[in-house]
Amino acid sequence: HEILVARTAMALAGLMGRLEFSSLPRKKAMMKLCVGCLEHAINRLEGKNGMFGNVLWTCSVVLYPLYQLSIADSNKQDLVDAGVVEELLRLVRVWKQGEGGGTRDLEW
Repeated sequence: HEILVARTAMALAGLMGRLEFSSLPRKKAMMKLCVGCLEHAINRLEGKNGMFGNVLWTCSVVLYPLYQLSIADSNKQDLVDAGVVEELLRLVRVWKQGEGGGTRDLEW
């Protein structure tokens, strides 16, 4: 069940995230779930468990929906509240320390 919710959240964010004041159902919960998937993708880069809902999440899959959500001004504070800043800083730290490898590690 959680994997369907996570994939649906990613799809909705990718399709409708950039719209101002969109009527996304349970938008804040969806954002928190997307950020949680990013956390697992970064875990994978660090050599930890990147699985969530029996899916191995990658940064390339998660960052685009988050980017779409970040375009709309009405979503920005909700993304911050969901913890996206901390996870993005963590991703930068992983890459700065060289733990992330090459850009292929961001791909599927």
